[in-house]
Amino acid sequence: RDVERSRGLGDVYKRQEVFCSPDETDCCVDGKYQTIGTPAGQFEVGDILKRVPPEQYPELVVVEADALRRSIPRGLKALKCPKVLILGATHLLENSMSLLMKYAREEGFTVLVSDYNRQHTHFFRRAGFQNVQWLPGLNHCMRPQPIVTPEKKGALFVGQLEEFHPYRNGLFSILEKEGIEFNARMAGPDIAAKLYSYHAVSLNCSVNGELSRGVFDIMGSGGLLLTDRLSENSGLEMLFPDGEACVQYGSSGELVEKARYYIEHEAQALELRRKGYERMRSLHSPETKRTQLLDLVFSGVVDPVYELKESMTHFCLLYTSDAAD
Repeated sequence: RDVERSRGLGDVYKRQEVFCSPDETDCCVDGKYQTIGTPAGQFEVGDILKRVPPEQYPELVVVEADALRRSIPRGLKALKCPKVLILGATHLLENSMSLLMKYAREEGFTVLVSDYNRQHTHFFRRAGFQNVQWLPGLNHCMRPQPIVTPEKKGALFVGQLEEFHPYRNGLFSILEKEGIEFNARMAGPDIAAKLYSYHAVSLNCSVNGELSRGVFDIMGSGGLLLTDRLSENSGLEMLFPDGEACVQYGSSGELVEKARYYIEHEAQALELRRKGYERMRSLHSPETKRTQLLDLVFSGVVDPVYELKESMTHFCLLYTSDAAD
């Protein structure tokens, strides 16, 4: 994972965190670890704990893992403290959910949290996990920028547009065909935040119906978010209503229409940018997420907005008549 993005957890836990990652190196200040470099892949958490002073023995362990399996601490079951598994990127790659289910069972996690894939939580509940929750934007780090008239009168997309994303490529190419200036590039989070501020509209397009990090990145920087419309179970509309905090599109025609409108109507665009940023600041700041996580883990308290309804746990099995025979 991109280190700067992952370090959003540092904003959540502040100075009480020891951040462990294969992308880090060991860093001690006044005899206490701030970061620890770990092997890529599987490693024993006991080997890490042997290195830290007794006063840094964990009261809470938080692991973010996904199907890439790049950081998989083992031996967690032996720890006498709550253990939280953040279900990262369950919308990507093959067997992403089943791999995380297996890992969660083996390591005895206390709480499973989905931060971007609310629609997948019912699979984990159906698999028998008792404490599965949704905390959107849990490890997001806000990078506010001045909300002023943008320098670039066009649309921006920060992210991947390689051959593995044909839908995005086809969708965004229509903007240029319709005469709308379009800028696509890769950038680290700090640079991206500035780019969102510079451009009239900033585009987001999910990979597989997920409430992606780009939603939070753009509004948390004060940019104008134009994102694809998702299913009700994703939670997008619940958190950021269309036209109140962001703008949503459901087709290429709607994308072109709304991008052109907000590029040409600067006053309305600036007002929506302010509303989106204020919603982020008031409901999804690192301080708010820290409180929500600690309340969940140590008090069992869930913000009513994020409670998962029973109706989300219903699903059906489909089969062909030949298979049934």
